[in-house]
Amino acid sequence: ISREIDIPVQRGVYVGVKGPNYETRAEYRFFRMIGGDVVGMSTVPETLVARHAGIRVLGLSTITNVCLPDHLEPVTGEMVAETAIQASDSMGKLIDQLIRHEARIISTE
Repeated sequence: ISREIDIPVQRGVYVGVKGPNYETRAEYRFFRMIGGDVVGMSTVPETLVARHAGIRVLGLSTITNVCLPDHLEPVTGEMVAETAIQASDSMGKLIDQLIRHEARIISTE
């Protein structure tokens, strides 16, 4: 679906942390060493509750800041929020198309 509507997506391993904070260089290195691609403070608790309730889950995340342990640059909450706002149109289109796709599948069953 993302290719059809020209929105780049990638699969990856999400590392869920308690937060709220930005990680240290050592933490970023550790997360990469154990196979993590992205780090976040959300998604995991919600997914655990949903799965406990028997709900299927599709996780979508917007990467709001790229962190390279050897080249960390200051990041503010405002910068993260601005990046999320910039991605909201694309994410909305992707979710809309995913829902339409699922609705077509359900209607043919």
